[in-house]
Amino acid sequence: MPKNERHKASGYRGVYWIDGIDPATSKPEKVYYIVYRNREGKLIEEKAGRQNKDDMTPSRASKIRARRIHGDESSNEERREATRALSNRWTIGKISEEYFTNRDRRKSVQVDRYLYKRFLSDDFDKKIPEEVDPLSLDRFRKALSKRLTSKGVKKPLSPTSVRNALALLRQIVNHGMERRLTKGFPGRVPVPRVASGSKVEDLSPSQLSALLTAIDAEEDQGAADVVRLALYTGARREEILRLTWDDVDLPRGLWMLRNRKVGQDTGFPLSGPARKILAKRSSAREKKNDDEEKGPEYVFPGPGAKGYLRDPRAAFERIRTAAGLSKTFRLLHGCRHHFASMLVAEGVDLLTVARLLGHRDAQMVMRRYAHVRPGVLSAAAELSGKLIAATVAKARKEQPQQVKR
Repeated sequence: MPKNERHKASGYRGVYWIDGIDPATSKPEKVYYIVYRNREGKLIEEKAGRQNKDDMTPSRASKIRARRIHGDESSNEERREATRALSNRWTIGKISEEYFTNRDRRKSVQVDRYLYKRFLSDDFDKKIPEEVDPLSLDRFRKALSKRLTSKGVKKPLSPTSVRNALALLRQIVNHGMERRLTKGFPGRVPVPRVASGSKVEDLSPSQLSALLTAIDAEEDQGAADVVRLALYTGARREEILRLTWDDVDLPRGLWMLRNRKVGQDTGFPLSGPARKILAKRSSAREKKNDDEEKGPEYVFPGPGAKGYLRDPRAAFERIRTAAGLSKTFRLLHGCRHHFASMLVAEGVDLLTVARLLGHRDAQMVMRRYAHVRPGVLSAAAELSGKLIAATVAKARKEQPQQVKR
């Protein structure tokens, strides 16, 4: 009770009140206090509540006092201590925010935030890693594999989605361990292995020829140029669609792709065909500027709020059909895949290919694009035999002849 305040009896044992002022209305109100000894015999005097804000009465204050005497309810100080302890705990939710804030890969962090919010936050937000035992993790994995993709749809989550969610959980806790915020889980996170489902979308010579013919015949040449750039540069869909003229240096044959998945801008030379595509569009843009004060900022402008071409699906579908490609062939991604696998097959080192594609290192290129074309493995094996034979023959030729006795 505040000092120098005169308390008044309420008619209930251990309950009294003092005159106070309602902070919200500045009107007089009663502030109720209780006095009791807890189960350990400690004398406690504390506030039970305010007349207006807490709708407190002598009867309610007396019931609070009884519960605290019997240990059914924590005292105010105990609750404050529990709150302080909780705020100092590095829960998985707090570690996740630290993880997202300090990530270098700015683009993919949005996907990770979505994964965490949808699949992990409800079960792990308020828990610390040390209290999540291996059995609980295994039960969570099983429950997640049975979760439906959305309401009204009976299809469960794909194995890839389950793996991605559990892998993200492991990454978040590992991040906390690296920064000594937590000791980590008592056991391993059961991240399931998923069979490689990567599609081989390389183009045969005849398919490539048919695709170029279909691109040239497409009525929407804006969308056709998007496909051409994907084929000649290996850039991602959004990287091409969001390209601005400020990031294109045609005189020097350079372009800059902003905010790539590796978390940095990447610039490199344009190939001859890619340079011609952009030069053609630049020429058309300059002609349009003769009649307009300001031309479009984007290389591929669109009518939407974002200002660039968003989703030319109809044109892409026409090109794919005209080229005789299967319905499962992802047009832009297939062009990117062909670009990468073609360079790898021709002997371009993986780190250079990774730089062109916007990967952080060569591991992704090795896993996804380093499948060799028919005949390359057998030719490489044959070459190794020839190299051994040539090396041995050279050594024997240079070896001095032994004198016969």
